[in-house]
Amino acid sequence: MTTIINISGKIFKVSTEIIRRSQLFDTMMTDCNIEGEIIIDRSVKLFKHMYAFLLDPNYPYPKKYYSELDYYLVSYDKESLYDPNAKILEDLKIIKADIKQINRNIMTVEEGIKNMRRNFVTIEENIEAIKDEVELSDRICKEYYCESKCIRGKSTCRVHTF
Repeated sequence: MTTIINISGKIFKVSTEIIRRSQLFDTMMTDCNIEGEIIIDRSVKLFKHMYAFLLDPNYPYPKKYYSELDYYLVSYDKESLYDPNAKILEDLKIIKADIKQINRNIMTVEEGIKNMRRNFVTIEENIEAIKDEVELSDRICKEYYCESKCIRGKSTCRVHTF
């Protein structure tokens, strides 16, 4: 059986069984003998959403229009309504956490660079100290195929002495 509903001049022929899932229409049809059409001055667009929600409770009913469900006395769980911004907000939370992790990684790398600079300074200081201690002579290292100059007072070069 069908019911004719006039929403702000737009005519809808809807299933009586489906439309009675709205408590507003169920009460109206129970309490009144309706002949002809039911006239309601509301948004056509929102009525289409509401009717689609009555047809399929899994319909992605826009959360921002929940008050229309209230008007038609349709029961719903507000948290299960479709929110197009929910995914964006979830993605932003993930991005924010990623940025925090990246900042922690940058701080770790910067600390590592500082340590490396300190180590290089220490190495340079050690090289200067060794240069002063090790003077080279004009003689060639006695090791096979080595053509480096010997350390003064030794018969081998720096590589073969240490």
